[in-house]
Amino acid sequence: MAHQVGSSVLDLDRGTLRRDGEIVPVRPKTFDLLAFLVRNPGRVLSKDELFQAVWPSTIVTEDSLTQCIRDVRKCIGDAVAGSHRAPARLHVPGCRRPVRFAAAGQRCGSD
Repeated sequence: MAHQVGSSVLDLDRGTLRRDGEIVPVRPKTFDLLAFLVRNPGRVLSKDELFQAVWPSTIVTEDSLTQCIRDVRKCIGDAVAGSHRAPARLHVPGCRRPVRFAAAGQRCGSD
């Protein structure tokens, strides 16, 4: 199943991310986080939910989550926070607060 996120297309079946038609290299945990966010559009997700979804049997620090979120933003081409031109917005007021993925993440036809 493929999901449109801004100018990017996340293909969950193929495990790929394309932005503007080009394959974007994505680290496995970054892909896992992006897939989880796309499956939960508009929901406010706690960091515990994110840790459970991406690192289910591993103890990691908040720095790992912060880096993974940074990687997601870079992969989807999210602009710097505060820019109104961002195609998708990942709201992260800080690791102490919940995370919301505001992009619609609409399903699209398979290639």
